[in-house]
Amino acid sequence: MTTETTTITFKSLHLNPPTRYRSIPISLHLNKRTPQPTTLSLSLRSPPVPVKEDDFGLCEECNRPNSSKGYCSSCSSSHFQKNFDRWTSGNDDIDKLIKSTQTSSRRAFVEWIPYDDLHDVKYISKSSFSTTYSATWTSGPIMNWNQSSEDWNRDDEVKVALKRLYNSQKISKDFLYELEVSLLHCSYQQHKEIMPIYGFTQDPITKDYMVVMKFERGNLRNFINDNFTSLSWSQKLKLLHSIATGLHKIHSSGLSHNNLHSGNIFVKKEDNGDLSAIISDLGMSGPADKSYDLCNSRIDTFGVIQYTPSEIFHGRIYTKYSDIYFFAMLMYEVSTGLPPFINVPFDKLNELMFDICDGFRPAYNSKDMPRCFEELMKKCWDDDEFSRPLASQLVDIIGNWISEDISRRGNLIRLKYPLSIYDIYKSQRINTTDLGDEDFEHDSESNFDENVESDEDIELNTDFERKVQNKYVTIKRSDIMKWIENIDNTFDPERLLP
Repeated sequence: MTTETTTITFKSLHLNPPTRYRSIPISLHLNKRTPQPTTLSLSLRSPPVPVKEDDFGLCEECNRPNSSKGYCSSCSSSHFQKNFDRWTSGNDDIDKLIKSTQTSSRRAFVEWIPYDDLHDVKYISKSSFSTTYSATWTSGPIMNWNQSSEDWNRDDEVKVALKRLYNSQKISKDFLYELEVSLLHCSYQQHKEIMPIYGFTQDPITKDYMVVMKFERGNLRNFINDNFTSLSWSQKLKLLHSIATGLHKIHSSGLSHNNLHSGNIFVKKEDNGDLSAIISDLGMSGPADKSYDLCNSRIDTFGVIQYTPSEIFHGRIYTKYSDIYFFAMLMYEVSTGLPPFINVPFDKLNELMFDICDGFRPAYNSKDMPRCFEELMKKCWDDDEFSRPLASQLVDIIGNWISEDISRRGNLIRLKYPLSIYDIYKSQRINTTDLGDEDFEHDSESNFDENVESDEDIELNTDFERKVQNKYVTIKRSDIMKWIENIDNTFDPERLLP
């Protein structure tokens, strides 16, 4: 994408505005006729990005500059190494990952956390590749070295989330390598938009390994479901700006997320009352035992089909441009209150893959969002991945909208759905072996029209959309009004399914 094209494209975005879901495995058998990148993934082959050194004072132990506030990486690395023989995870590869982060020149370490140090373990939720629990970590995370006591100063006990990884007794080197790169290059210690990972522990019953993370109360999907009607456009934009900022920092570190959706983004309320987002699961885009078989041109890729861009169905790997497509789906969800393709049942997701490759996108009513917002969303889900904006451009554009105050209440009336309806949003292996080359020919006539043809029909904006939507269920505005007129807890989500 040239500079000239970018300038022309985004100039129009500053016009004044008018007054079912989890990750499931995606099995990709790479099409040898399609040129493939020479690297496995941006997140697996990127060189370290230099960290700007600020003045954090001098280390009391070695009298050299601290690498961060109250933390000397050189001395801390030495203290960690002296303790290496006092612990083990029981897995050599996990031990190597932990030791690698602890001897890094950055404050990006994780540690082995004995399960006995975790109390009040409670089940939260289950996904395709993991089960999540809450717990109290009695010791709390390491802060810095106490020279007087010759031990680590730790924070107070803290509530944490435990992510139990299925089949992690056979955890793969590929999974750990991707996680290690993410920890070293884009850690929470450097970026507040990244979910903190404190370390690893092991379930004493299943023997599965567990990632110990900071506990955050609610993900974006649940937050939108519970609060959509009360959110102003200003709040929606601030949430999206926070997500875009997190993506920009991830991409600036040479990484890509590869499986971003509203289930792994968490909402936090700042001290000043503003809403911000924390991106989770960075470096954990699939099952713990996933592997890459490059010799046979086969890569197992995983994701939520409803959020996945067409290039992945083509057999390509995830890149930072794929993350921008994910962001478009988040824009859709934040602006409409609904996850993408909510009217497509689980047993028709394979058909949806073909339709997405043909240009089909979630339908909406243009009157329910500012015009500039709609244009940016459509640009982010462009079928040509290289025509999508960069994360840095998203930060600038949405930041300008916030300062220009395009805020207005969304006039879309939306019902609150029971959370069970989101069970179709699963990460899965997407098998593209049945999709021939002819299935990937992009039909230029399937691009969206600029005009909404019917105000009565919320979703259908073009003839192409009408044709595709006939296979699914169309939610009429009149149906929504009838449901609202009869708010007596009799709403049946099964009406959304064929």
